[in-house]
Amino acid sequence: MDILFRAPLFDFEPSSEQEIEENWDKIVEAISVSSESLFEEVSAFQYRDLRPYVKKKVYKYILRGRYRATPFGKFAAVGIGGIDGHQKTQLDLDKVNSLENVAAKETNSDLKSLSYFLINDSFESWGYLRFLSYLCEDRRWGLVEIPKNETVEILIQNLKKSNSVTFETFSSWFEDPRDEMAEEIWAKMLELGILNCEQKIESSIRSSQKIKIDQVFEDRLTLPKEVFTIIKQFEDTAGQLFSQTKSSYFDSLRGWFSDKFDDRFVPLSLLAVDHEFLTGNFLKSKNFEKEIDSMIEFPPNFWTSESIDLRYFFDSQPISKGIFDLQLVFKSVGNESIQLENIVCNRPFVYFGRFNRDGNIYKKEVEIKNRIFQNGEVIYAELRLFETESVDSICLTKQLFTQYITPLSDNCPDAIQLKDIEMGLVGDRFVLVHRTLLKTIIPVVTHPLNGREISHPIMRLLWELDHQTQFRFFPFTLSRRIDISYIPRLSWGNIILQNRRWIARSSAISNEMELRKWLEKSEVPSPIVAGYMDRELLLDWKKEMELNILWSELNKWGKVNLMEPTWLGKSEFVSTCGKPIYPQFIAQKSKPKFEPNFHGLINSIEHCDRDCLYILIRVNEENLLDFLTFWFDETILVFLNAEKIKWYYLVYPSQSQYQIRIRFLTLTEIQQKMLLNISISKSRSDFHPFEIRPYYPETKKYGRSDYRKSELLFHLESSFLMKRPGDGDLKIIEFNPTANAVLLTELWESMLSAHPILIPVYQCSKEKVNALSKQELKNITGIWQELINSETLVEYQKKWIKVYSKLFLGHSVLKAGGELGLRLINNHIHMQANRFFLNDRKLYEDMIHFHLYKRLGKVIYSPKEKG
Repeated sequence: MDILFRAPLFDFEPSSEQEIEENWDKIVEAISVSSESLFEEVSAFQYRDLRPYVKKKVYKYILRGRYRATPFGKFAAVGIGGIDGHQKTQLDLDKVNSLENVAAKETNSDLKSLSYFLINDSFESWGYLRFLSYLCEDRRWGLVEIPKNETVEILIQNLKKSNSVTFETFSSWFEDPRDEMAEEIWAKMLELGILNCEQKIESSIRSSQKIKIDQVFEDRLTLPKEVFTIIKQFEDTAGQLFSQTKSSYFDSLRGWFSDKFDDRFVPLSLLAVDHEFLTGNFLKSKNFEKEIDSMIEFPPNFWTSESIDLRYFFDSQPISKGIFDLQLVFKSVGNESIQLENIVCNRPFVYFGRFNRDGNIYKKEVEIKNRIFQNGEVIYAELRLFETESVDSICLTKQLFTQYITPLSDNCPDAIQLKDIEMGLVGDRFVLVHRTLLKTIIPVVTHPLNGREISHPIMRLLWELDHQTQFRFFPFTLSRRIDISYIPRLSWGNIILQNRRWIARSSAISNEMELRKWLEKSEVPSPIVAGYMDRELLLDWKKEMELNILWSELNKWGKVNLMEPTWLGKSEFVSTCGKPIYPQFIAQKSKPKFEPNFHGLINSIEHCDRDCLYILIRVNEENLLDFLTFWFDETILVFLNAEKIKWYYLVYPSQSQYQIRIRFLTLTEIQQKMLLNISISKSRSDFHPFEIRPYYPETKKYGRSDYRKSELLFHLESSFLMKRPGDGDLKIIEFNPTANAVLLTELWESMLSAHPILIPVYQCSKEKVNALSKQELKNITGIWQELINSETLVEYQKKWIKVYSKLFLGHSVLKAGGELGLRLINNHIHMQANRFFLNDRKLYEDMIHFHLYKRLGKVIYSPKEKG
């Protein structure tokens, strides 16, 4: 069984100046790769001649190269090891391969001759056109703006129609191609990154990356089979140490997305021009990624013990089926025991990362990929990021999956651009679908980059989507508690989960002398592994310089974890010089990942109806009826009728209030302004602010050719409800709900009793009735009995049914029949219940289906009269 290992490349003793002097050339060479500024300070000197503060910086690098296994330039490297019957403990630290770097593409110095593309679509704000752009100088994504004018708008439209343009093409769009304005606008668009090309961006990112070095061991290390047994026992019994976590990012996004887009599938290119999304305003409603643990209660002596076996506090249980990939990062400490240093769930490529440019490591990574990602019905696509130089060095991987998602224009057939992807909220999970292939897309991250380092908002979203199912490891959460400064050694049988740990906080320690006293009082051993996150240093705090380093780290991070290095001096592994080395091993257990392939309606956004005025007002539930009768008073109804404006409203439950959505259709520019003024006036007098939103017709639900008919049906319902029949004082919407229920049940029964779709509608209604609880069924039956004993319809109701039926029965989607026709009926019943029954929408929607189940069943199964 092959496994990854990582090991520091120094084997000499950092506390010996003699050994440092003997290895000085090697140290300086390693520093030259990792810190150009420090290299300049030390290259002309011997170690003994360095100034104290420079010597301290060098010493930290030496400690890193001796004890820290995290790969870093020429200080630590990665290799392929194994678990088998024969243990190999000697490692040749000099036999390493430096991986070939991805060189920056040469950029043509004549920028006018390159082909460029429009980086993103724009959105308008305060007289400016704003773009999400890659800022080459800042090496990050951000919003830029240019004044909106007729010339710029024409240019943007031309750029949208072209896959790429040169300056020559661009200048030809001007009356005089030699016009200085063409050159000025071109230069400004290049400067702002509105016009860009991958070659220019990559060159900007990788301009100084040639000195970066990643190293891989040629030699191997192996562990005895007993280690495999220890790990297997852990997987079979330690399940209760893991708990699934919720992402605050998605908690916030879910509420915002649902409020704004409902059940729509939104092109990611549309999110790229949404100001709220781009600025991350939706994240500010909650504390980002705040983690709250339901802590187990431990006895008082737990916190004063030296060592605790957690098997006495947690029942034996296998690891959750939701963990499809588990990686244990550990050191071997002999006596058939291992010390855990990290544990990673469901991030299978985090330790391969940029080292997959090595052939053997890539081969191992492909094995893991094939073991996990097996669903042939979905598209697995890795992310191609364009960020800062440091981010790029982490993401510098060999392509693992055939297809990739890119934020840039890319004509490669394997490229998936943002405009190719739609995102919808299905239940509580976000789903990505390819717009043309209609396949679910699964984004995959193939490197250890933290999503917070991604400045492109949509690529950050895709990173988060790959990390929707995450698990927390209980022992690692203890140090986050602010009420403790000491944690005992935690184990699970032969696995040390976490060594004794002390937490030093700068808020409680004001100077270096106090730090020493605190260390002595807390009985912290020396040396100790000190650090924050993965930036640990092995320090002997009883030595002045190393105490000073510890004090500096505490001031830098505000909090430092101090861990007992029980592995020090116990390593079975040695260099070819026979000196002890301290490698980390990464054991990985993977299984096929379940992918919930989406087969439902993809309610796409295909276009924006710019002739529509869409107003949204938030109202408390108890005020819905009063607000609607206030808004649609006689004055506005007379105006709408005189102007022959079609309109409708719908009520949509939101997080804390209800949304009343009002849409005025096919308006002239003058009508839009007049209705906007009326809305402003009503808002001021009623203290209900409103939002203006873009209207995206639901062409997938209601048909591309006949969605207008559905809008007219919505208008028929809305305008009918706002009428006062005869000389009455009440609007129809204010009537007893039973009266309106009689109308709707009669409408659907009369339309469907003799329609070819009769049987599918009956079967669908039967399923809905069978899904009701006993109490729901009891409530509905009571209303239905009252309903069927009600008076017959009056003339104005019959006339309305006749007009409505003629329009609905002529709908092309209904004529298509099958699933499409059935969905159309269900959607219209749902919207009717939403409109007619403000406070009991579900009850009356269920009642309509109950009525259809009863009446259509009678039509189907009653004996036919003989002719």
